[in-house]
Amino acid sequence: MEIVGRSSEIDKLKLCLRSDKPELVAMTGRRRVGKTFLVRNIYKSEIKFEISGINNGSKQDQILNFINACQYYKLGDIPKSNSWIDIFHHFSILLDQQNNDNKYVLFFDELPWLATARSGFLSAFANFWNTWASRQNIVVVICGSATSWIIKHVINNKGGLHNRITHHINIRPFTLSETQLFFIHKNINLSSYQLTQLYMVFGGIPMYLEYISKDNSIPENMQQTIFDKTAPLLHEYNNLYAALYNNHEDYTKIIKALSQSNKGLSREQIVTKTKIANGGTLTKIINDLIFSDFVDKHNSYGKKAKNATYKLKDFFSLFYHRFVEDRKPDPSYNFSHIMNTPAYYVFQGYAYENVCYHHVTKIKEALGIAAVATEVSSYQSKANEVVPGTQIDLIIERADNCLHIIEVKFSNAPYAITKKYAAELGLKETVFRNNTGYKHQIFYTMITSHGLIDNKYSKEIINQSLMIDKIM
Repeated sequence: MEIVGRSSEIDKLKLCLRSDKPELVAMTGRRRVGKTFLVRNIYKSEIKFEISGINNGSKQDQILNFINACQYYKLGDIPKSNSWIDIFHHFSILLDQQNNDNKYVLFFDELPWLATARSGFLSAFANFWNTWASRQNIVVVICGSATSWIIKHVINNKGGLHNRITHHINIRPFTLSETQLFFIHKNINLSSYQLTQLYMVFGGIPMYLEYISKDNSIPENMQQTIFDKTAPLLHEYNNLYAALYNNHEDYTKIIKALSQSNKGLSREQIVTKTKIANGGTLTKIINDLIFSDFVDKHNSYGKKAKNATYKLKDFFSLFYHRFVEDRKPDPSYNFSHIMNTPAYYVFQGYAYENVCYHHVTKIKEALGIAAVATEVSSYQSKANEVVPGTQIDLIIERADNCLHIIEVKFSNAPYAITKKYAAELGLKETVFRNNTGYKHQIFYTMITSHGLIDNKYSKEIINQSLMIDKIM
């Protein structure tokens, strides 16, 4: 299958192959995002050895897997041993015996699974790199879905791997435009609205998108991939976090708590809802989820970082907790039961806000301010004796003393600004100025799915109107 997008990542991988020095590449990114697919396709002719760690495998399981991989790639036999130092010593001897005139690749996939606790794998791997591989015409790629583990134990390693990584490549989920390109390559032609409907459930995760069929409607695709008894993603959520984290139950407690809040949660609110102690363990879990693209940290306008809120970034996890986790026991229960419900419309509105938040760069381009320095934030305030409370989900503050309040609406038809809504927007600006003291120009920017109906309220209050296709 042809690779879609990933142009900068492909360039880096090819650069490593052309360079005149050994390369140690760390590739990170959440599960299902396409890391292994990318390495195998770019280096398909150069990979001389590949191994993938075994989830929850013992040290002996991992060693046997390594020995078998050497045989599979016809490198030769490694004597059985319980020492990774010994294994890598014999591995380097086998590689020396190969006819390697051109630069070649060794691929260690799911390294966190290989490096079981107290196994000595990581120190042995560091020794292998320092004493042998770093003097060869070689590219060594290490890969892992547990991004925080790779960052802590490899990229920020204080021992033998300190400063040894030559390139760190982080694979992110597809953007809307990359998702559109993905479907075009699959000969699936979707409108911007349809594409966004799918994106708000599956995100830009290639493996999930691969299940979408051109022969099915959007509801049929949703039904067959998530709700059917044999749906490929029916049990994906439970497997996703369990494969990444020890004590994954605490991770999913936070994911579930965030899925129930459209405004996001502060650290203190997370503690209250999950009963996880407010300490180092909580910090580690939150950071792990941020590094792996499951959670976002949102800065509040005019406040310090400690006042940040956390929001669920992973679209599939959000959809799962809203509509799949507590699915009715009725065997006939399917996507058609939820697709026209108020709960699903609320979900789409919130998910579309998240889509826009993660495409701020495209929004700036569409507004013609791509070259202007900006800060992105959100804003919440409680009512006081002077003004009511308000919430602004997306603010783009410009260095040229202007600010955009971004309003996002997802609907199946052009959106009409009513007298009531126009008054709410006016009050929102008044409250924001009163509470923050902001004295410069404020623009109201509306991002919709089908555009705005041209009426006196839209003319009076909206400065810029964008549709989905402008942020793709």
